[in-house]
Amino acid sequence: MTKRKIRASLAAAAVATALTAVAVPSTAHASTAAPRTSAAADGYLYAWTNLNRGGSYCRWYGDDDDWSTCSPGGYMQDQASSVENRGYAGAYGDVKLFKNIGYDASAGYSCLDNGQYLNNLANYYWSNGTGMNDSITSHYWVTGCV
Repeated sequence: MTKRKIRASLAAAAVATALTAVAVPSTAHASTAAPRTSAAADGYLYAWTNLNRGGSYCRWYGDDDDWSTCSPGGYMQDQASSVENRGYAGAYGDVKLFKNIGYDASAGYSCLDNGQYLNNLANYYWSNGTGMNDSITSHYWVTGCV
């Protein structure tokens, strides 16, 4: 192979690698790009029907395997457009979110670090690459997002 062909092959490989890196959506772990919350920790996970903490909301102190009921909003299954983790730092301070009820990760999952706020879920993706907006149905608290 000539030097010119080797350079052309290397350049093509570099372009293909760069395009692949650009096409990959945000990972299931939202911490790398998610802003920190300015709200004080109160031990709750919050979800709102609209972006930027807008519309009706629900909050949870513990785990919930089915978002069809919640307080005070009453119903949040497949409705959330923004979420915020106001849990306490330390053990069980992070929240694993699921697309399916019953903590079923087969359709997708994500993890929200302690103190993080996702103001527009249209900008975030499940572990399988599908969009998170209006598709959260269960969650549980974890020690560390992995």
